[in-house]
Amino acid sequence: MGDEAIILKAGDGILVPEGVLHSAEVVGVEAVISVDTPKM
Repeated sequence: MGDEAIILKAGDGILVPEGVLHSAEVVGVEAVISVDTPKM
């Protein structure tokens, strides 16, 4: 978010507040199963 970069590992997660612009990029060879989940 913003200029901040966060590298997530298997099982990690991050809370992105509603309305905040963000992006994600896969930086490895393994497939990503999910990068977006509904609010819990």
